[in-house]
Amino acid sequence: MNYIHTKETMLNRDNRFDLDLAEGQLGELHFLSLASERCKIEVKTEIDIWSRTGNIYIEYESRGKASGLSVTESNYWAINLYKEDEGYSTIVLQTKKLKKNLKRLVKEGKINKGVKGGDDMTSRGILFPLTLLHELFK
Repeated sequence: MNYIHTKETMLNRDNRFDLDLAEGQLGELHFLSLASERCKIEVKTEIDIWSRTGNIYIEYESRGKASGLSVTESNYWAINLYKEDEGYSTIVLQTKKLKKNLKRLVKEGKINKGVKGGDDMTSRGILFPLTLLHELFK
């Protein structure tokens, strides 16, 4: 969904509630569109380890076959971060952009692929440091 930003909303430097409200409502509409029938979201959950290591694991192969991110048909990729059995945060990214930027980061040597993980260490994936999250928005 594309949104049109008017000059007034883009240049709102006087903290006018009516202009901030319009931007907020656009964001709410976008968020609601994620739950529509046309939008597919793949949801992964990281429990506890991420809070100690600062990393999340993004699988692309399991038991010698493509899996996870490499086979998903989703429009968005969501990662639930749980800490001590409570939802802490959820990161939602466009799948196409996530794939593109992960490839770029591997090529630049900022992250490694082929990291073993998952059940019985039979999967391969990317160990992604959350400190590089901003790199996924380029």
